[in-house]
Amino acid sequence: VLGLFTGLCFLAGGNLTAQNTYVKVTSEADLTAGSQYLIVCESEGTIMAGQVNSNYRGYTSNITVSSPLTTSIATNSTDNLPFEITLETGENGAWYLYDAINGKYLTKTNTSNYLQLGNQHNWTISFDGGNASIQSEIQKSGTYFTIQYNANNNQQRFSCYTSNQKKVQLYKKQEAAPGTPTVSLQPGSLNLSTTPNNAVTETIMVTGANLTSDVTVTISGENADLFEADA
Repeated sequence: VLGLFTGLCFLAGGNLTAQNTYVKVTSEADLTAGSQYLIVCESEGTIMAGQVNSNYRGYTSNITVSSPLTTSIATNSTDNLPFEITLETGENGAWYLYDAINGKYLTKTNTSNYLQLGNQHNWTISFDGGNASIQSEIQKSGTYFTIQYNANNNQQRFSCYTSNQKKVQLYKKQEAAPGTPTVSLQPGSLNLSTTPNNAVTETIMVTGANLTSDVTVTISGENADLFEADA
């Protein structure tokens, strides 16, 4: 039996999991409704993670925190990875902080040192020397609560305090410009023949860029059903 392998047809794709890049913001002009941010503590090398319990947020470890910052992020509520916070326009110049993974907002409902999940809450964001002041509308003894990082032993967490803990900073997600998906193969085609009990194997190198879905390999040509592609 003689078969001729005369071509390959490709559909572009490839589920490439890219990390996101974030840059430090130091001005209110860099606050944009709908954009994603990380709340970090540069001095302690940590980033806000998910809700540990109903009263405070966890933190990441083993991540170098400097701008620009490239990192993977959490995709479900149990991931010990940085959690993105989306800014939404609040009242009177304030902001709502939305946790998309949990489908709730960062909120504060009392005068305890808590940072909770719940309904919309107005946070006023300002900057001083590169640090971000993320201030609640709730105060205690005349001092407003702000989101800070507690670095004390066995108390490490992101939460709300009126006392001085570790300052936090905001890093904004950079949206990459969309690229054109490309796929190339070398060589572009092969002519092969086979006989019973005589297997023939050839290799074609496939490379791609800016791929957004799986690569599909299809053999075409005369007697193509006599051959199969194996990734």
